[in-house]
Amino acid sequence: MVALRYAAAGAMFALLEAFRRARWKPSGAPCAQVGGVMITSWSVFEQGAHRRWLVAFCVALVLSLTSLLAPGVARASGTLDQSQTDTSGGVFHTTGPNHKVFGPLSNAQTFTAGLTGGLDRVDLYLRKTGSPTAPLTVEIRNASSGVPGSPPPLASALVPASSVSTAGGWVEVDFASPAQVTSDTQYAIVVFTTDPGTDTSYDWFVGDPFHPYSGGTLWFSRASPPTTWSEFPTVDFAFKTYVSQGASRLAAQLVSDSTGVGPGRALAHKASAIQAAVNDGQTATACADITDYLGLVRAQTGKKLTTSEAAKLTTDAANLAAALGC
Repeated sequence: MVALRYAAAGAMFALLEAFRRARWKPSGAPCAQVGGVMITSWSVFEQGAHRRWLVAFCVALVLSLTSLLAPGVARASGTLDQSQTDTSGGVFHTTGPNHKVFGPLSNAQTFTAGLTGGLDRVDLYLRKTGSPTAPLTVEIRNASSGVPGSPPPLASALVPASSVSTAGGWVEVDFASPAQVTSDTQYAIVVFTTDPGTDTSYDWFVGDPFHPYSGGTLWFSRASPPTTWSEFPTVDFAFKTYVSQGASRLAAQLVSDSTGVGPGRALAHKASAIQAAVNDGQTATACADITDYLGLVRAQTGKKLTTSEAAKLTTDAANLAAALGC
């Protein structure tokens, strides 16, 4: 996939070079810089329709290269937020079979988010006993008064049995659709399976000394999928949560770079509107506003915006569009 992205990028640069050799001469004006690559424009005319066409071409090229060269902006895991990494307590035991995750038993760990954003990954310290065949379901749910909530989950993923070793270790669980979480709010990691549990199970390790994590606690349910819950307040499972704030940070950068440049405060106002849409989770509105913003940048390039200012703002907006998946 990486090779394909760079091959496509190379083809685009080759196309640009062919246009340059056929019709243009170097002007030394940069379109933008994406992923450490400076995109340089060529033009035989610096005015009229040719210049407008050139600027439009640069914007389209930047948007394309942003998605090709920097796909990780949208897909990479977020920042480590909450964690309880001690596994010395081994496998959780209470009376009977409550140390396992299998058909009739589910487990959960509540936690308190420290960041606001998209929770796109959790790591769990797991082991399998025997050879379970059904996958493990991992969900992020709301919590009500500290108790894991009911479906539908905020995010869900399946962990195939082949991803869990018999020796035990950290298992990365990625959510294709991140759970939107808010700082200082409690949520739950819920784990269950449909595997019948005949001499097979998934084991989720706990920490020791008891209750090493203060932002939540361990819960178990005698049903799969889980319905009612029982608390074990002195134990915590081993887990890590990751929250992505990429779009929020990029929107803030766009506002900062738009302030004090261009015609009056028009660009700053448009950037602030984009930021508000991003922070409210209104992706479609943010994407539409980015298109409008880029139109103003194009219209003001060479007028109220220098070429370098336009390049910077275009790159900011293109990176934000990529992070939002516009």
